[in-house]
Amino acid sequence: MYSFLDQSPDRLTGGSHFILWAMRGWVMAVMKEKCPAASLLQPFTRMGMRTVLSDFHQLMYTVNHRGQRRMTFGDSGHGTITEIEAIFLALWADMAEGEEDRAREVLHLLIVDDKVEEVFTRLKRVVCHMETINFAPNRVLQSLPAG
Repeated sequence: MYSFLDQSPDRLTGGSHFILWAMRGWVMAVMKEKCPAASLLQPFTRMGMRTVLSDFHQLMYTVNHRGQRRMTFGDSGHGTITEIEAIFLALWADMAEGEEDRAREVLHLLIVDDKVEEVFTRLKRVVCHMETINFAPNRVLQSLPAG
């Protein structure tokens, strides 16, 4: 988690960059009183992820409505990764790395207990799909050009 905190989103690679963008996009759509799933449909389709949009949407909905604490995501132009975004990016990477026990532990800290397995299952489905299209979230941070 700490490797992501306060980093530029531009340092994220592939699937992690997309997940951050999608989480922020989902939150921004809600704030604008728009349907988040409809707002994300075209980008998810373009990335070959339309089949898991519903899982992503329900996961975010549950996090938003059944969270243990207030979670602050940046808007699409926010220049650094927030604390909660860093936690979620590490969670996505944990799942992609097969660290399911650690992912469950983190989910227990983030959302009410009766929703952990539901969110875990949705998270796993999204990550598994991302792996099949070679787009899995990871912990890789790329260097930015000097300047």
